[in-house]
Amino acid sequence: MLPCKQMLRVRRQPAPAALEILELNMPREADADALDLVLSFVTPRSGHGQPYLDVGVLYVDDAALTARSSRADMVAPGRGATLVAQGGSWRGRWSGAAFDLGITPIAHRGGVMLARARGEIEALDRRITLVDRLLFVSERRAARRPYAWTYATLRAEIDGQPLICVIETARRRAGSVVLPELGRMRLFGPGARSLPRACALSPLPIRAEYGTGRLRAMALAPGLRVELVVDAPPDSTALFEVVDPNGDAAYAHRAPAATARLTITRRREVIRDVALTGRYEWGARAGDPRVAHRAWRG
Repeated sequence: MLPCKQMLRVRRQPAPAALEILELNMPREADADALDLVLSFVTPRSGHGQPYLDVGVLYVDDAALTARSSRADMVAPGRGATLVAQGGSWRGRWSGAAFDLGITPIAHRGGVMLARARGEIEALDRRITLVDRLLFVSERRAARRPYAWTYATLRAEIDGQPLICVIETARRRAGSVVLPELGRMRLFGPGARSLPRACALSPLPIRAEYGTGRLRAMALAPGLRVELVVDAPPDSTALFEVVDPNGDAAYAHRAPAATARLTITRRREVIRDVALTGRYEWGARAGDPRVAHRAWRG
C-alpha cells in the first residue's frame, strides 16, 4: 500500500459544455410596460474560458424599445433561483439581474409556465414592480444553440380560459452539413379543453418558414390541419449577439410583443380561429440588417 503522501490523486474531469437559458417575459397590459429578460448561464467548452452569465433585457414603454445586454463571470452557472411550483416565492440574484417574486401558476408544461406574479425584478439598473402581472417563464437546457432556431411563447383566451401555444424549431449542423429542420407545437392550459382533443394530447410535429417579423408553422393532427402565423415587425424587434459554449457567435432576434393567429380546419372547414399575443425569437449565425434596434452592452 502506498504511503499517504504518495496516494494517487483523483483527476477532476472538466465540466461538459452547457447552456442553461431562463426567460421571463412580461407582456404589456393597459398602462404597464413590457419586459423581456433572458439569462443565459454558459459553461464553455474546455479551453474556452470560465462559466459566465449573459443577460439580455428588452424593455418596451410608450416612448421606445430599449435593448441592453451584459456579461459577467460566475462560479456556479444555473444556481441561485428557487421556484415553488404551486405558488410561493421565487428568488435569484446575479450580476446584472435579480428578482424576488411571488408566483401563482396558471398553466405549466415542458419547461414553460404562465403565471400571475407579484414582487420586483431588477435588470441592468432598471427596477420593475409587479402587482398581479402575467408572466411567462421558460427554462431550456442544451449543449449549444442550434445552427438556426425559432422559439415562440404565445397566449390567448378561449371562453375566458387561457390557452398557451409554444413553437420550437431547430436546424442543427454536423460538421459542415446542415441537417433537416425539426419543429414542434405544444397547445396546453385550461383553454386547450375547448380545442379538438387531438391538438393537445402531445407535441405536434410541424413544418415552418420563418425569419425577421414572420413565422408560419403547419401541423397535422388526426383529421385536422393546424396552422399558426406569427407577425412581429422589424421595428418592434431587437438584435442580441449571443455566444455558444464553444465560442461561436450567433444572433437572436427577439420581439416581445408579437401577434399571431391559430387556425384549425377539418375537411377544409375552419372550426377554430384564435388570436394570440406573446414573444417571438428567431436565431441565426448572422444578424438581419433590417433590425435597427441592437442591444448595447452596459
